Amino acid sequence: MHHRALPRRTVLLGAVALAAAGCGSTPEAKAPPAPPDPEVTLLIDLVAGKTRLLDLYTAAQRAHTAFAERLRPFHARHAEHLKALTAELNRLAPEPSFPTPSPSPAVTAAPTPPVPAALGRALAMLRGEERKAAVTRLRHIGGVSPSLAQLLASIGACEAAHAVALPRSR
Repeated sequence: MHHRALPRRTVLLGAVALAAAGCGSTPEAKAPPAPPDPEVTLLIDLVAGKTRLLDLYTAAQRAHTAFAERLRPFHARHAEHLKALTAELNRLAPEPSFPTPSPSPAVTAAPTPPVPAALGRALAMLRGEERKAAVTRLRHIGGVSPSLAQLLASIGACEAAHAVALPRSR
């Protein structure tokens, strides 16, 4: 018996026909995913920003160890804010559940800027970050649920107070 080789074109056309036959039965089309809840998206951003601010305080405490104890209450209040934001996020989006962060989370939204070596400049940087955060909270309040607006207003008020309360020097 003599076997004749099939031309390459015939083999390719046969492969395409087999693939098309396998795709002939279309699975049920899945509905596109629902758009994310704007409050969930906002809370994810807020958690990331609060984590970054906590990382900045941690870096400042490490860079200025003699002053670290005076920065501890500011760091602790931000850790409480992070817990409250995470709890609200878990309430609105229970699955997947977002873990309650530790007081010094490892995940950051953006790289933590370097802390200036001069204590006065480091404190000025922290004050600037606090002011920026407080102003941003005002922008976030509009258009969110009353309970989230209340939480954000409280956090923003605390951040504004931090901007004033942070010492200017030793």
